[in-house]
Order: sequence, then structure tokens, then C-alpha cells
Amino acid sequence: MNKKYMIRRFSVVMRLISILAIVLVLLGGNKCKKSEKSDTPDKTVKTARVETPNPPHKGEDNKALYKKWIHSHEDDQEDVKAYRPDTYEFPPARGRSGFTFKENGEFIQHNIHPADRGTVPVNGKWEANPVNKTLKISLEDKTSYQIEIVSLEDDMLKVKILR
Repeated sequence: MNKKYMIRRFSVVMRLISILAIVLVLLGGNKCKKSEKSDTPDKTVKTARVETPNPPHKGEDNKALYKKWIHSHEDDQEDVKAYRPDTYEFPPARGRSGFTFKENGEFIQHNIHPADRGTVPVNGKWEANPVNKTLKISLEDKTSYQIEIVSLEDDMLKVKILR
């Protein structure tokens, strides 16, 4: 190919990328913020941060845990992984894993689909282990691991994954 043609083509591609970046910033600049859809703007509910030295046990009042949690890698810190409820407006990513805790001890692990088509659910069970203060996860595919809950809030779950 002609060197002039290659330089011109590269220049056009770079201009298009610059224009796309500007459009994305202008259109999606506030996508990282949590949705504030409310009929009553002055009635916001603030939740206190709950440090959990002991893991939640089935049957106790741990409603904050019983939902679908999606990995928020933007909020990770070293070996502590952060998860947010599936209602949170995440920035674009190439797939996000997560899990669901149910009050009856059911657990669903949401793995990223190999073809980037959402997630693949893997069913299992969770149970509290008061001896070492962790949650034991046992999946149907015979794998198991433990989770140490570092902190639990209505809008954020921070855990250490132990193998």
C-alpha cells in the first residue's frame, strides 16, 4: 500500500476516535452516578454502614444481603472485592460477574458468559460458618469457596474471596 494512503487513513481513524470519545463524554458523563429516580425528592433514605465482624445467619434480619450483587471492579481495593445491587447504574464494561443470596440459603453465582452474552447462572447454597466468621458457598458443579464479609450496606457489599 501507498505510504500517503496509510497516513491519511490513520489520520481519519484518529479523528473518528476523537469525535467518538467527545460524544461519549457528552452523552454519558453522569452514567457512573446512582440513579436518583424518586417521586419524593426530599425523602431520601440514608443507611448506616454496618460492619459485620460475624457473617449474617439465615433467619436473622439481614435484608441488605438478600439480593443480586454485581461486581463493581471500579470500587475494588487490593484483595477486597466490591459489589453493588443490580439496580445500580454501572458504567459500560465487558461483562460483570455477581451473585445472589436468598434468605432460605439458596445462592446463585452469575458468571460472565463466554461469548459476552450476559451471565451464566450456577446454583448453589450458602451457609454461615461462625467458627471462622465466613460464608461457605457450595455450588452445584461441586466447587466451593468461602467469603469473608468486610462490610455490608444497602448499596455496597465488600468481601474477601477465600479459596
